[in-house]
Amino acid sequence: QDRRERRSRVHNDTAVTLATLLGYPEPTSRCSITRMNPYAKATPKMPFSGTRQGRKLKAAATSAAEEEKKKEEDQEEKMDTDEKKPGEEDRLIAELNTCIFLNKTFILTSANRIMMDVPFKKNAIKKQILERGGSVVEYVDEIPLDAEAYLIADSHYRTHKYLAAMARGMPCLSHMWLVECVEREKLMPYRKYKLYAGMGLLDGEMYPLPDVRGKLLVGRSIMVHSKMDAPQKRGTMGFKQIWSPIVSDLGAVVVSDACLVDSSPAAIDKLVCPDEFEILLTDSSCPPEVVQKLESVGKVVVSSEWFIQSIIMGACGPTSWLILDSATIHER
Repeated sequence: QDRRERRSRVHNDTAVTLATLLGYPEPTSRCSITRMNPYAKATPKMPFSGTRQGRKLKAAATSAAEEEKKKEEDQEEKMDTDEKKPGEEDRLIAELNTCIFLNKTFILTSANRIMMDVPFKKNAIKKQILERGGSVVEYVDEIPLDAEAYLIADSHYRTHKYLAAMARGMPCLSHMWLVECVEREKLMPYRKYKLYAGMGLLDGEMYPLPDVRGKLLVGRSIMVHSKMDAPQKRGTMGFKQIWSPIVSDLGAVVVSDACLVDSSPAAIDKLVCPDEFEILLTDSSCPPEVVQKLESVGKVVVSSEWFIQSIIMGACGPTSWLILDSATIHER
């Protein structure tokens, strides 16, 4: 009898200790602990979840789990911070926020002249612009009139892109401006990087870029005509495609050349020129008979060189140089 009582007390003490560790209420009778073997592998049953006791245990377990999760997150954050080098976070933020060319459009043109220590590499420059939020287009007429746009080159040129940019009053800048912007990772003043408009053939002087657009030919009406308007090479533009937008950007009214489509001798004899135009811009494809007919009725016939020089000098050429006869046009 004594041995049974001692075993019973030991059994009860063990069960109470196990219940305390697991957070269960202490057993009140032998029948409630007979199945609680401290060495059993099975997990004792939880109290019914609908009871007050079950709700308390569930809330305590949830709180403990959340606290453990927070500790793990804090530990991970500390490890990430320890792994970063000094200044690493600032550098990453700077890279993400490098958008110095955002909302700016660029046109690139070059004839691959070796003139500077830093060569003009179109693909590399385009990549730097795109990486910093800018955009690059091929032609000026792709750019809205109110857009912030720049032409980038390594020197002044007489290319279609350069002339079209000057007609728009667009800043034409040395590629060294982009080099400095990229090195400093901010938009730098470009005044000292402005290129020349070009050299005047009449005086050999270098002329600065025009500051405004649409002023040179205001009030003039001009007809643009060519018999070779189809592009000679793939990816190039015809005479009218090049010059009609430029003439318009310079402020002139572009008049249709429909009256010059038929250049047969009979059509030339009956040619009636519209009164609303004063200048014909053409090339060597224009028949000499057409040039003579227009000149006989007081029209001025010029080649593209007159326009190029007018754009460069920022003023229309003198009358003696403005009028070009048929021989001069075909000579050019």
